[in-house]
Amino acid sequence: MIGDPVEKPALFEAFGQRSDCYRFVRGLLCGRGLETVRGLQPYVAVSAKQLADAPVIYLNKGVKPPELGPGWGLPEQFAIWSDGKAAWLILDTQGARDFVLLLNVIAIGPSKDDTQAIEVVLDGKVQRRTRITRGVFSVQISGATPGKPTKVELRLPEAAAPPPFHGVPDPRLLGIGVNEIRVVPLNS
Repeated sequence: MIGDPVEKPALFEAFGQRSDCYRFVRGLLCGRGLETVRGLQPYVAVSAKQLADAPVIYLNKGVKPPELGPGWGLPEQFAIWSDGKAAWLILDTQGARDFVLLLNVIAIGPSKDDTQAIEVVLDGKVQRRTRITRGVFSVQISGATPGKPTKVELRLPEAAAPPPFHGVPDPRLLGIGVNEIRVVPLNS
């Protein structure tokens, strides 16, 4: 099960004490009994073949790819940063209505742990709402129109200007830096 230990620490501590559970950064792996717990999201398993077959869109090559819509800054060495309270992805779902979106991210946020609030939205419907930090962020998205580009909005309500660098202000509103995108179709 995937969940947010920052928002629900007591829940994670309680389950982490069980002998059939293993706690890790993004959630819990338990033998049983988590399906009724509010605040946890079932992990969508994708096969190694599905993952290997999914093309990778690299964002650390110095070029801004066409999959990035409004709300993204210029390419940097590591990644491309969101710039604003929302950033758009324009994705090819390879004919699938349902897919898993995987983003390799680093977040910058207002808290000491640099978590960033994020909402993933398709056609006005929130697909997932959570906090992210660093690593692979995944979300199952349902309802894409096969054969058409899928526009996914990433809402980043806590995006903010970073501190000045050597006294020079940075006007960007940074939320997440992304260096890799994968779209894994679940059906076709």
